[in-house]
Amino acid sequence: MLEMLWWAQQSPMSQAPADATCARHRATDASIRIRQLEADVDRLLLINRALWELVRAQHGLEDSHLLEKVKELDLRDGRLDGKLTAHQIQRCQRCGRTLSRKHPRCIYCGGESFQRDAFETVR
Repeated sequence: MLEMLWWAQQSPMSQAPADATCARHRATDASIRIRQLEADVDRLLLINRALWELVRAQHGLEDSHLLEKVKELDLRDGRLDGKLTAHQIQRCQRCGRTLSRKHPRCIYCGGESFQRDAFETVR
């Protein structure tokens, strides 16, 4: 009986080093991915600032105009939460049913689907 208990403990203990190595590799991979995402965010912030400064200078806009537009976009989903909602519900203009982003026309009545903008292709 004691021998069976010893054997039952040996199997999980022998697996522990392999599990630890796997966890270490996953943690390293996650750390690398986080650094890549941080670099991407920094680059996007730089590009956005450059674009805003160009637009502001060429069109005589103020920072308040940008802040108003950000608030307007943020409220499109009904919540002022600092995020764009990826899936805003769109309804068919003909039959009123919910449209799918996967289809260019309403799957119920064949009506034209909502117009897409350039940013919808990113998500």
